Amino acid sequence: MEKTSIISIRVYNDEKKILMEESQKNNMTVNSLGRQIISKYIEWHRYTKDMGYTSITKSLLQTLFKKENDATIKIISILTHNTLKSTVLFMYGEFNLSNVLSVLDIWLGACNISFRHFTDFHIEKYVITHNMGENFSRYLGMSLNSILNEVGHTTKNQINDESHITFEIERVSEK
Repeated sequence: MEKTSIISIRVYNDEKKILMEESQKNNMTVNSLGRQIISKYIEWHRYTKDMGYTSITKSLLQTLFKKENDATIKIISILTHNTLKSTVLFMYGEFNLSNVLSVLDIWLGACNISFRHFTDFHIEKYVITHNMGENFSRYLGMSLNSILNEVGHTTKNQINDESHITFEIERVSEK
């Protein structure tokens, strides 16, 4: 078990009230909620300004992707590839499969996109539920396959629909 330390922070009364309400609503202690908030900051939010990330609503993203054609989706996926690669290098200093998957997990969580990442007998499998349309599934599949190719892997058994994308990751065989 990882060793913990105690710190004390001062918050405004209205912030304390919100923290207490949120912890009750989520059936957790204020301490657990605070650790969750700090972990999210350390894992992701401390990097977002330097990496150029911004927030966007799901409804706006759905609307934008609904109208896009294959060529535009491909361009957007290339931009995402470049951004994810920069993010991996910025956060970890090394571009490899483990770091790509770590950033993917953190990024999906930060975007409030529901996902499950399974590792079974050295096979990585993802089930991602986004509810943002089939074009978004295609975009996500293209982006992920592109970034995985750069670390010698690819997606297999990929299934896309308007709400989900599922896939396994396999090493690309040497020819």
